[in-house]
Amino acid sequence: MKNIKETILESFSKMDIEMLGLILDDSRTYQDAKKEIFLRKLNDVFKKFKNTNDNLLVAHRGRCLSDDCNKGCKGISFIGNNSNNHADFIFEENEIDFKDIYHCSNFKIDTPGVYISDEISLFVSKDEKADFIPSIGYLARVQKCERAYSELIKNEITYISKNDYFYWLEKNHELFKTFELPPLLYNAFDKFYTLYWQVQDISSYLKFNSEANNAIKEYNSLNIENEGLLLGWLIKYESLGTDLSLLLVDHFYNEEELKSGYVQLRNNFNLKISVSDFTFVILFNQLFDNHYWEMLDKYSTIEKDDQYSLKEMIDDYEKSKNLLHK
Repeated sequence: MKNIKETILESFSKMDIEMLGLILDDSRTYQDAKKEIFLRKLNDVFKKFKNTNDNLLVAHRGRCLSDDCNKGCKGISFIGNNSNNHADFIFEENEIDFKDIYHCSNFKIDTPGVYISDEISLFVSKDEKADFIPSIGYLARVQKCERAYSELIKNEITYISKNDYFYWLEKNHELFKTFELPPLLYNAFDKFYTLYWQVQDISSYLKFNSEANNAIKEYNSLNIENEGLLLGWLIKYESLGTDLSLLLVDHFYNEEELKSGYVQLRNNFNLKISVSDFTFVILFNQLFDNHYWEMLDKYSTIEKDDQYSLKEMIDDYEKSKNLLHK
């Protein structure tokens, strides 16, 4: 029959959060957080493993290397059986149980030659720790953040267009400005801050709609079989293409969502953004990308990692061609 410690380690490997909920001690803190908080954070770690098709975490013993905290403390690196991603934990133990469990960010596996990929961290914010005592100012700010967040995020999926989120951004701008830096240490502020940043990011592309519309009209009037005319258009709008380079990658990458007319905001918010507001920038981005990279490959005389603008590429190409004909 397995003892408590063996069962805990086996549950980590199997990503069995229910068993850990039963066997971890309710009276203890783990990584300075109450058991329920620690388990919620740990379950998020397990979900990240499962999202990369891991169904088992392989345990490798090792120790902490950090000079700032737990150097030399023994622990275990749990490595995904498909992704090779890893999450590393220190296990403080007594004869029959683990007194504490906490994530280690500077960990060395004892067994040589073990391949690992990305680290998956478990972070406990200041306001999630068991000994956190909230101030009046903190509670007032939390209330403002929760109220602002709930204006956009509902229990059901919410569909919004630019008029909705422009109003919301303007209304909550002063609250957002109170965070000089992302509130990484305070979980209660993070939901509002991240939502505001994401909505602000996607809406920032709308300022390019007018220029994108003009570029599309010019493109439609071109004979694109004439390479000189096409190159001229690409060079003229190269800066716009650079400004919009992340638009499709970050927000409008899902073809099925685009067809539906709404895309989900990143980070799995229960919020759908109208695609129609972005018609011109999306179409321009698609037209530009369809030709730009092909021309870069054609005219580049340098390695891809060192490439710069298309105009400079063509200038270099013409110079090299002229030298060959001298």
